[in-house]
Parts: sequence; C-alpha cells; structure tokens
Amino acid sequence: MDPVAPNPNPRHPVHGVSQSRPEPLSRPPEAGARPCPDRNGELPLAVPADLNDVPAAAQKFAVDLPRQALIAGLQARIGSIERRERQISLQGSKREPWTSGASAIDARLGGGGLDCGGVHEIKSGMDSNGNAALGFAWRLAVRFSGQQPQASQTPILWCTTDRSIGEMGRPHGPGLMRLGLDPQRLLLVEARRSIDVLWAIEEGLKSRVLVLAMLDEIDLVAARRLSLAAEANAVPVLLLTHPAHAPAASTASRWRVSSLPSADHSFDSRAPGAPRFRVQIERCRNRPLACEGQPHVLEWSDETRRFRMVPGVVDRAHAPPKSDE
Repeated sequence: MDPVAPNPNPRHPVHGVSQSRPEPLSRPPEAGARPCPDRNGELPLAVPADLNDVPAAAQKFAVDLPRQALIAGLQARIGSIERRERQISLQGSKREPWTSGASAIDARLGGGGLDCGGVHEIKSGMDSNGNAALGFAWRLAVRFSGQQPQASQTPILWCTTDRSIGEMGRPHGPGLMRLGLDPQRLLLVEARRSIDVLWAIEEGLKSRVLVLAMLDEIDLVAARRLSLAAEANAVPVLLLTHPAHAPAASTASRWRVSSLPSADHSFDSRAPGAPRFRVQIERCRNRPLACEGQPHVLEWSDETRRFRMVPGVVDRAHAPPKSDE
C-alpha cells in the first residue's frame, strides 16, 4: 500500500491520518507560562499558565500589559531626556552677546552686540566680490571665539557646496592662523546639494558649535528651521549668500559688506596696512531702526583682533558749523 502523502496544510489536519509532531520552538517558554508567538514565530511574550481558562478577550488584554509597561517606561525615559536637553538649552540661551569691537556698531545692534542664538546673513556689496563678506565673517568668528566661554576650544563647522568651493576656494590655514584661528579646529563639509549643506548646519547647531556656511540662497522653510535650531542651542550661524539673490528670512541680522583700500602701513609705505570694510546693517531683529543711516567704515586690527572705526570717521555725525566771516 502506498504511503499517505503529507498534508500540504498542517493547520487543517486530515482525519484518520497521523500527523508529524511540530518542530520545537526556537526559544523555550518560561516555566509555568504558555507561549504566545507572533507572526514570525518568535516568543517576545509569554502568557501565565493561570490564564489558560480566561476568555480570549481578557487574554489579549493581559498579553498587552507587558507591552504597555514597556511603552510607559520608554515614554518616561524620552521625557527625562527632553527635560535635560531643555535645561541645557535654557542654560545656553543665557550667553551674553558677542561684540564686533566697534562701539558704534555694537550700540546700533541693541542688546550689547550680536545675538548668539540667531542666523546672521552676510552679503557682499554689488560692487565687490565675495571675498569681502567672507573675510568679514571669519573675523566675526574670531571675535566669537575670543569672547564666549569654552568657544576657543570647540570646533568651527564650515559648510558649503562644491560649486562655491570652485568659485571661492577653501579656507587657507596660514591666513586663519594670522587672524587668530587654529586651522585644526575646522570641520569642513563640502556637499553637492544645498539640502545636504542645510542638514549639516542643523546637525552642527545641535552639537553647539559655531557654523559658517556659504550658499547661493535659502528658502523660507529652511531659513526658519535654522533660526529655530540656532535659538534652541544658543549658537550662531554666519550665513554667506549670493548678493544678487533675495535675502534670507528669519535672520537675526543681515549685513552688506564691501571691501575698501587698506590703510597705510605704520612702518613701510609700500606694505598694505589694516584691511578696511564698508559695512551696512540691513536688518536687525533686536533693533529694527539700526538699519537706518549711512554705512560704517571699519578697520580690522590683527594685534587686538577687533574692529574699530576708521580714524577720521569717528565722531563725525554732524558737519562742523560754517562761519559767517
């Protein structure tokens, strides 16, 4: 007599035919418990043995109890992490503003200087190349590192696209050393797409490091996200954008910077002197009226590492009265 073919569907046994014993479970259940496998055959939970006679609805509720306890524990841990991060953020938000060194500029900004928890957009003038804005931004970074506690030991994140690198180049180590920045502190991020650069900026802000970024332009949503991240972590972003594109939204300040001929050298008439910039404040969130008025002419000192008003321009708010003689 031919042997009986095995049942293709073991869930519906064939009457009168003995079935093979099921394979052992991959993990034995605990003592006094009935296994409760999931759809993959694993045994994440076990039903106590005394629940065998409980109705199916009640059994399901009892099985969900360990899951509910696990979820409650995870929610408690997430809540404690969020509270700790919120406390760190509130402590960081108490940072004092950092100044440019030029009292006339700092007084117009309100609050004593630049906001540590905001995005500061820097654009070159239409009659100038991008080097003026870039040089101004690096000098602001020097000021931030010298004034904020622990800032001189934390990295500086430089983010830009490959296209900007092709036009402007990469940071120059000896030049940064002359400004007062250690090149070893730099973290360079170069991406093909602007969206990747924006992601890197947000991650840098979460790590509470100063961020310098160069992009052609930034849309409203991305600008708002950066502003919220900078405010939450009390770390500034120095954002350089193309002068021909529209200004970014949600910025704490916006600057228009142009380069000027340098001053005369103190000891050598043939050598260049201190670099000079024409600076116009176009936006100030803390003091909207700061954008009114004439541009300032600033001069950078490598010795003191601060900006100062150009001699001959200071305290010349009004022209001297003319004599009737």
